[in-house]
Amino acid sequence: MKYLKTLMNGTEYPSGWKPQENITEDLPFYITRTKNHMIPVYLKISQRGTKRLTYVKKIQGDIWLMEKKLLEFLQREEIRPIRSQVNELARHICFHGDYVNAIKYYLMKNNL
Repeated sequence: MKYLKTLMNGTEYPSGWKPQENITEDLPFYITRTKNHMIPVYLKISQRGTKRLTYVKKIQGDIWLMEKKLLEFLQREEIRPIRSQVNELARHICFHGDYVNAIKYYLMKNNL
């Protein structure tokens, strides 16, 4: 049990997962983690695998600023413009394309 206790007290784990920071007061937006402490970014594949939509859910704060920052980050790698849709009432952003790993990287890098 000694090994388990030392592992649980760390800030980074071998899998690359790290707990969410509690520094949310000064940020204009942040993302609430799921009940399993995962980042709520999902990929929906439809129309026999030809349509891919990336959803970022559980957004708190200025959702429009978050969309702008994510688009700036994603657009650096893309040649074509990235389409997005903001739903303020449902608190999520939908990006047309498979950007799950890139968005999760951005959120982990910025401690969101």
